[in-house]
Amino acid sequence: MAESFEPWFTLELTVKEGQDAAFLEIFKDNLEKSRAEAGVIQYDLLKDAKKPNTYNLWQRYASPEAVKEHMATDHVKEMFTKLPPLLAAPFLQTDYRSAC
Repeated sequence: MAESFEPWFTLELTVKEGQDAAFLEIFKDNLEKSRAEAGVIQYDLLKDAKKPNTYNLWQRYASPEAVKEHMATDHVKEMFTKLPPLLAAPFLQTDYRSAC
């Protein structure tokens, strides 16, 4: 039997100096399309208040299957091809599950 839970993830993305506008332009399209997906509960990009050029993407999905569906979309694949040249370092992903 498949495990059933609502996956949560964060991605910490550090953008190269002077690349914020290009980064946000790419992300805006992805945000709109991702939020329209049936299995996406939360998909929010936040700018870190203490670390310049650092953003955190908070993601919550209805199921592990919804994550797989999201990752297979054209807009996510396109984002992952366009973002790397704009990043100062590889993104850091943290996975979460509800504690209570």
